Amino acid sequence: MALPDSNGANEAADGAETFLEQSYLTYIIPSATSFDPEVALRPGAGAVESTISGIEQREQLFFDETVDVHFILRTPYADDQTLRSHLGRLVITLDAHILNGVAPERDGPPASELIYNGAVEDVDNVFIVADEPQEDAQRHVYAIWKLRVFLGRPRIRLQMPSVVFSGAANFRMSSGAPDQRGEPGGGYMQSCVPSGMNLLESFATDPLLGGTRPQLSAQRVSKVAPLTKPKDTLHRISGLQTLKLKIFPVLHTRVRFSRPNTTPPSAAMIALLEVDFTPYFDCEAALDKLALGVTDGTVEDLNTQEGMGLPLSCVAHDHLTFLYKLAPQQRDIVRKNLPGT
Repeated sequence: MALPDSNGANEAADGAETFLEQSYLTYIIPSATSFDPEVALRPGAGAVESTISGIEQREQLFFDETVDVHFILRTPYADDQTLRSHLGRLVITLDAHILNGVAPERDGPPASELIYNGAVEDVDNVFIVADEPQEDAQRHVYAIWKLRVFLGRPRIRLQMPSVVFSGAANFRMSSGAPDQRGEPGGGYMQSCVPSGMNLLESFATDPLLGGTRPQLSAQRVSKVAPLTKPKDTLHRISGLQTLKLKIFPVLHTRVRFSRPNTTPPSAAMIALLEVDFTPYFDCEAALDKLALGVTDGTVEDLNTQEGMGLPLSCVAHDHLTFLYKLAPQQRDIVRKNLPGT
């Protein structure tokens, strides 16, 4: 009978320990929306560590935008099979909180709200680049994942807000799926362990069994919580704790309503959609589409005059007003005019 290779198992365990202890995770939001790590870190672009440090990053963000968060894991160099085996056991998660810079009370903490919680779904979809071999320095490998994050608006009242990203990479020491039964024998009882009391001992003398002595150990039916192997638990890899950036709204919107003075009276209303652009950006903003909808009603766009057609090029401090005619469905008007309603 072939015995398991204990030396190979020990080497794999040592490799996993090295990966866990010497890896480091960081995450960045590049300024370039079209940032491609395969281009920025192509071979011949210089030392990978210095190239990553030189990537221009965002200094502020805006609500209602989608940003690409790039996770960068630095780990000791290993062959491709071993490295991908380790990377496949990672669980990479990210949280994003909106944190006010002013506390509502003098002694209270600033208001905070979670606006994003997600994870890298496919850790095998990764870009890998390695340092050039050097004689006196340890060689490293860099694994990079991209996660798209939508920065929605929180429900809390904003007061000098910042967005705080909290990323983490957790590593499972065992490469195989954990045994749900928690027993090394695949569910069988271990050798040289007392089997416990025989619950069917009283049926041993039953003549209907024809001399068969039934056996059922109490350990088989006792309610025992399954054991979890320590090597199957997740271990957090050291890395950047948080990334904090200022965040601002690009625009504010509000809707006002006015009922037209017509003869005969009409159930229709005029909606004035006001769009105010904030002073927090210094480039042109393109307003491509506006959509206004009502439940059980119709919306008529009254912005047909010259110069109000979309798209519109806007800058900071611009103020725009769009007009819409809102009318209920015809059946609602008829039902309201019926006697007794």
